[in-house]
Amino acid sequence: MKVMLIDDEHHALHSLKRTLLETDPFLKVSLFTNGKEALDQLIGDAHDVVITDFWLPGIDGVTLLEKIQTVCPEAIRILVNGHADDAMLFKSLHVAHQVLHKPLDSKLLWALICQTANLLPLVSDETMRKVLGGVSKLPSAPKLYRELSALLQQSNCTIEDMVRLISRDPAITAKLLQLANSAFFTRRAKTVELRAAVVRLGINTIRNLLLGVELFEPGSLIARAIGRDLDNVQQNALKMAQMAERLARGTALAGDAFVAGLLADLGQVVFLMTFGSEWRDCRSDAKLHARPLHEVEQEYFGVSHAEVGGYLLGLWGLPYSLVEAVANHHRPERIIAPLYSTSAITAISTALIENNPIDDAWLMSMKAKTRVDVLRENLAGAS
Repeated sequence: MKVMLIDDEHHALHSLKRTLLETDPFLKVSLFTNGKEALDQLIGDAHDVVITDFWLPGIDGVTLLEKIQTVCPEAIRILVNGHADDAMLFKSLHVAHQVLHKPLDSKLLWALICQTANLLPLVSDETMRKVLGGVSKLPSAPKLYRELSALLQQSNCTIEDMVRLISRDPAITAKLLQLANSAFFTRRAKTVELRAAVVRLGINTIRNLLLGVELFEPGSLIARAIGRDLDNVQQNALKMAQMAERLARGTALAGDAFVAGLLADLGQVVFLMTFGSEWRDCRSDAKLHARPLHEVEQEYFGVSHAEVGGYLLGLWGLPYSLVEAVANHHRPERIIAPLYSTSAITAISTALIENNPIDDAWLMSMKAKTRVDVLRENLAGAS
């Protein structure tokens, strides 16, 4: 794992490096006090994580990260600032994967590095990592975006109204969770629950983000070209979310399960946005030969939408429980703990919606077989 730290405070840099190496002596840590020198180094020496202070001599951190995105797009880009404000937040939205407060907490930084190490096996292809590293905003379903925009312009807009609409769109949900979990808005534990995220951000901030910062691309050529496909992904995502919520009913996992179901196929939005016609060919191939889409994606791209979605959510600093649930929703055998967890619920929801078999022994180990059998019978009766 290669980490680059950029800050003009020499003492803080060396102290942080010393702490990190005490934790993991095999970690490779590069230190730079000058943005241009750091950029020159990255041109020929890619790093997994780049962490830069906002205030640097001759260049601000956002501008530097924009240049780094070009020369080393696969790196996870993190901005550090001791004087956070909305203007800086909005400026950094399109380039920084995550934002941290200064002074850096070495334990927090180490946790972030560990999460990065967990992400790398999900997408091993360097070209695909570069593609995903360049994704800063996602196209939302145009019709829903228009509804949400109209709602936000009403003076009597409520939190419940916003949650009701946002919870129908995976792209908007993912981006707002990214922001709500950033250091700009909280030093508390991360959250996957959508209502808590909306409350944390507040109506005014969300209004500014969606209406004034071009956080999404509902009117772009890309969004118009894939609008119908986006609507299909959105509708299926809502089915997955509702199924996951039903499976989690009566447990403390209901809110998290809904969001995990909603975001399970977020990688399809990324494929649509970045590969367009090639991904449509892949989807057509899967339908023609009656094969699972994720298996055909693996052959086309070397990775499926499940890993792509999980990787992007990890880049954006969302809780690893959500990353794991999304990345493994077609691969329940990769879920290590035999518990009725968010990951397990998301995998079961996928199987039920797609009418795929589920291993009975696995379900019984989680004491979920009866619940799943009832839901499967209900689905069969409704069809």
